[in-house]
Amino acid sequence: MFRSAHVLPLKRARAPGAQRRGTLVSAALSSTFSRQRAVWPEHAGAVPVRSDVKSFGSDASSSRGDGRVQPARARSRRTCAQHALALLNSEATTVIMMFATFWSLMADDVRIAAELGMQHDRTFAAVTAVCFFLFVVEIALALCVRPRYHRSVYFPFDVVATGTLLLEVRWMFAPSSDISSQADALAEASQKARLVRVVRLLRLVRLMKLAKIVNVRRGARRVQADESQAAWRDNPSEVGRMLQDTITLQIVVGVLVMMIVFPVLSLQSLKSRIDFEVEAVGQLDRLWRAHVETGAAHSAHEAAARLVLAESSRFLHLAYFQASDGTVLENDAAALPPAIRDAEYELVRAGARCASDGECSTGGFVIKTDLAYEARFGLGLLWFVILLLGAGVVVFGQVTMRYCIAPIEKLFTIVNAFSNDPMKPLESFGEDALDELNELEQSIRKIASLLQVGIGLAGSGTIARVLRSTGDIDPIAMGRKVNSLFGFCDIRQFTDATECLQEEVMTFTNSVGHIVHHAVHDCGGFANKNIGDAFLVAWTGDELSRCMRQADDAARARPLAPSLEQRGGEKWSPTVGDKAMAAFIRLTVCVRGAPHITQIVQHPVLQRRLPGYTVRLGCGLHVGWAIEGALGTQKKIDATYLSPATNVAMSLEGATKQYGNLLLISEQTYRLFSPRVQARVRRIDRVFAAPGAAPFDLYTYDCPTSIAIHPDRAARKASVERVFDFPLAITPEFRAAFDVGLALYLRGAWADARSALEQANTLLVAQAEDDSMLDAPDKPTLALLTYMASHDFIAPDSWTGSRELE
Repeated sequence: MFRSAHVLPLKRARAPGAQRRGTLVSAALSSTFSRQRAVWPEHAGAVPVRSDVKSFGSDASSSRGDGRVQPARARSRRTCAQHALALLNSEATTVIMMFATFWSLMADDVRIAAELGMQHDRTFAAVTAVCFFLFVVEIALALCVRPRYHRSVYFPFDVVATGTLLLEVRWMFAPSSDISSQADALAEASQKARLVRVVRLLRLVRLMKLAKIVNVRRGARRVQADESQAAWRDNPSEVGRMLQDTITLQIVVGVLVMMIVFPVLSLQSLKSRIDFEVEAVGQLDRLWRAHVETGAAHSAHEAAARLVLAESSRFLHLAYFQASDGTVLENDAAALPPAIRDAEYELVRAGARCASDGECSTGGFVIKTDLAYEARFGLGLLWFVILLLGAGVVVFGQVTMRYCIAPIEKLFTIVNAFSNDPMKPLESFGEDALDELNELEQSIRKIASLLQVGIGLAGSGTIARVLRSTGDIDPIAMGRKVNSLFGFCDIRQFTDATECLQEEVMTFTNSVGHIVHHAVHDCGGFANKNIGDAFLVAWTGDELSRCMRQADDAARARPLAPSLEQRGGEKWSPTVGDKAMAAFIRLTVCVRGAPHITQIVQHPVLQRRLPGYTVRLGCGLHVGWAIEGALGTQKKIDATYLSPATNVAMSLEGATKQYGNLLLISEQTYRLFSPRVQARVRRIDRVFAAPGAAPFDLYTYDCPTSIAIHPDRAARKASVERVFDFPLAITPEFRAAFDVGLALYLRGAWADARSALEQANTLLVAQAEDDSMLDAPDKPTLALLTYMASHDFIAPDSWTGSRELE
């Protein structure tokens, strides 16, 4: 290197290894950031894997989702992109890039600190060139398969740090040159080396990215293990990742600024050594000038110069000295370039007339030992910075995670979970460190609960769609066709109850609704509508659709249901229809046994108008297709079902007043029952909902009106099996006699049917005298007799075995 005494001394060219420390960090961080994005492809802009993409060698074209033919070339491009992304995300690539990163950070400092010979330089340079090539390829692939990579905060660091590697490779391969003729070139190289030393610190960013690779992969494994409590921490949202990246980047930049300023703080120690070198060259110049001026062959000045020269060679490693008159007093060729590296050699120019007329003496110093010491110091400083960065990221990361990222991620997780399944109860992720955050979380949970209660399952699709969309709320959209089992129940004589109870009618209605909703919910259904004195409930889902398909496959020709005596101890698995039936039986008996409802209906005004009034519910069950969706406008919407099945269910409920019982069931619903439940259900008529509609059998469940159970007790014993253990309000003997009369009725032999039904009713009345659980006379039997009596017990000529449902 070349120095002048009258200007600020130029630093020597530092070894490429010290320069490489920064370049490498940026390269490693680029790799880390790429791998982190790869774990969450939706945030990394990764090319999605499509099922219609085939491997190489497949057909020349394939069908796309839009019905068009996808060319083989397009599919090949997609496959190449997927392969490139998989290569970047692979464990092998991660290990290789980690090695390349640490090599670029430490290799040259290790070479200099170990004082390896020049024969190893090209090997180190070749490996560094390979690392440069790997970093370039990684950046190029990331730009191709990750569209967002070029906008990330790490991209500029990756490019600059990789570029500094190119400078180092060129430096190490540069041939040594003649000392006297290349002094200016060495000075220029020294300036470039100083610039590289500063820029290479950017490679520390890669080191942080490497640490993030480990954390991301470890978090991904925990997410795959379905650790729900840690999933939101290990798989953060885009906001969480941006916060983490920003905080990490700020910490790295802060440390980089410190390391750039640090050499300025330690400049005095460097200048002290330079001052010694300049002083030695200047003293030699003065002594030699004095010797030349005396003209003596061997003067005292020459002896003094020789002595100073020997001491400088011993302590300052002076290997070359050329006086201002061109005399070379020292020239140790074995210690000069090209025998040693240019970076290990430093030139200093000084002299009394150096500033005025340019007559300078030149001294060349071997600084290999100094470089080794500095390389060791650099390695220690590098590891110190690594530990400092790691500690800083961990400490600041924990603080930001606790007070900023974690609360935001929890809220994101809650909202995302709610949008994915609006009907699923929101789980808790623990308390936050700040009360305000807990209050905010509780507010979100309350809002979600209100939406679940207010809109219900029929509006779950609307909730999910609105939460996932951007811009203004637009709840209006096309409906969705589903299969559903509808139940409709109505409070009898509700108008009179409203007029008598006045303000208490709200408590009365909500108390009944509480029993209805909980009974339905416990049996797998959900409430859809509260319409004053009526409640619409439903069962839907894949299980119901599967049961309906099985019922259709039976072709309506299944064998007779087993009798009550044949049930025995057979293994039973309740179907959706069984659960719906159990819910309606439970709500019927619980309404009678609810003490708070009984207390309300004892209101004096109500009892004066309707003496002995008790709460009774009329219910209808029917299954069919429906259109699920939201009705209304942006001012007000209602999530409900549009379907002929709901009208049939309402008609069945209305017909309970005609048949005198509390529950009517359609034939379509009957097919969904298991044999055990079918054995307990009684066919009472055959009807059609409207003129021209297909007729269907009408069924009822004979639940004794004397059974009343406290709702709390029913909730504790809410299993479907227990509900069907209740006794029936009829006997097998009556059931057999009724079935005979019903068959005669359907064939049109009404006179014989009258006789059979009357005998059956007489039998039931006689049996009821000894059994308080029996309901006699049988109301459906009376309804059939009444209908036949309206036609003088003569079937009309148009009789086809069914009648219109009134």
